[in-house]
Amino acid sequence: MQRSATGRTRPRRSGSADDIGSARPPHPFPYQGSKRAIAGHILSCLPAGAGRLIEPFAGSAAVSLAAAARRRARRFWLNDSNAPLMALWAEILERPEALAADYARLWREQRADRKVFFFRVREQFNRTREPHLLLYLLARIVEGSVRYNAEGHLNQSPDNRRFGMHPHRMRGQLLRVSDLLVCASANRAKSWSCEHCPNRERKDAETCRTCYRAFPEDYRQVATREARRLDIVWAGRETDDYDASRAEAGGRDEMPEFVKRVLRSRSAKRSE
Repeated sequence: MQRSATGRTRPRRSGSADDIGSARPPHPFPYQGSKRAIAGHILSCLPAGAGRLIEPFAGSAAVSLAAAARRRARRFWLNDSNAPLMALWAEILERPEALAADYARLWREQRADRKVFFFRVREQFNRTREPHLLLYLLARIVEGSVRYNAEGHLNQSPDNRRFGMHPHRMRGQLLRVSDLLVCASANRAKSWSCEHCPNRERKDAETCRTCYRAFPEDYRQVATREARRLDIVWAGRETDDYDASRAEAGGRDEMPEFVKRVLRSRSAKRSE
């Protein structure tokens, strides 16, 4: 699976604006044997200006994410013998918003009895191999240890002390991963914003901490300009709604402007 990326990741909350490029990369799920703690040492062995980084035992892709965050490679190849895990990575890279929504639904449904719910999700995953189910299980299993039985069924137990990562934080993690490893156009836009940001010279850490480019899950501005973003995914039967809306927009508006116009119209009617 080949993906190209350049980009920055979030600054440490206790650090300065200079830390942005060297901060810890996103980490959406724990995985036993992760190279996250030693990624910096591994990267020190890479030649300068590496064109492609191949991570043969990807797991949580800790090395690729660290390399992308520090601009140590331009393209990335993730590989792992765990097929469901690679299917999950495909979802993270290509459909992070939809995956985040599916995870949030599962996370909220577990509240009644999260132990019973975990085993129900695990049984469903062993039948269907659906990526969003695996993400939930990885967020809940003991010590991030992935274990399969002889039949190829995941049989690890939950850590009943944990609910798993909160959906709000998970969404931010998934978006940053996708942004780092996939979205070249978004990274070009992000790089331009950072390079032309009024805060580039001031290097005020608080300004960076409230910027969408560093914290898409919790922000107030983009390069000091007040802004709000909304990423919408129509999936399954919802695509019919999208097609109908696009037809209604016709040649008058692009879809983002059409959605804004509809929302403004509804807000105006409520205020009457």
